[in-house]
Amino acid sequence: MTRDGDITDDEPAARSTVVPPDLAIVAFTGQATLVWLRLLRPGFRHCFVLLRARGQWLYYDPMSHFTFASVIGRYPLPVMMRAFRAAGCRLRLIRPRTPPRRAQAWRAYTCVEAVKRVLGLQEPWVLTPWQLYRCLGRYRCGDRAGDQARMRPATIAPKTIRPKSRFDLNRVRQFLASSKSIVRTCQIR
Repeated sequence: MTRDGDITDDEPAARSTVVPPDLAIVAFTGQATLVWLRLLRPGFRHCFVLLRARGQWLYYDPMSHFTFASVIGRYPLPVMMRAFRAAGCRLRLIRPRTPPRRAQAWRAYTCVEAVKRVLGLQEPWVLTPWQLYRCLGRYRCGDRAGDQARMRPATIAPKTIRPKSRFDLNRVRQFLASSKSIVRTCQIR
């Protein structure tokens, strides 16, 4: 490793520790902090993503004035979904993929564009959170190889979304309460 903290070529073990996320929760909210966002469909004015890699959840929220990222910790999927639904978010489960190496069209930096890039989604005409919500709902399960390598929605029956214990749900709620941006983002009105 160099003095700047960069990884050199002679350290292959360090490169292999970076693991792509195996699951993502895309959350949609109706909170409009900017006046022009009120032009968007109610309930779908902002989106952000939760990424899971090696059991750890990463909260990634691209906002207009800055991007907030934080590690939430190890929680079961049902606990995360229940906590964010309780906060007023609409959720879509997706398995991120690595897109082909080709340039994408230049777009304005919006929450939708940032989430699409994190997920590896190449849909040039998906511009609003509502369009992204509908687009993610259209993808069907398939293999990661071949033509079926599109995004895969993960489905969970609503009755299975229960925490393993009350403690898990309370810890996620504490995280939500500790971050003002998350609480503002997840409020419906």
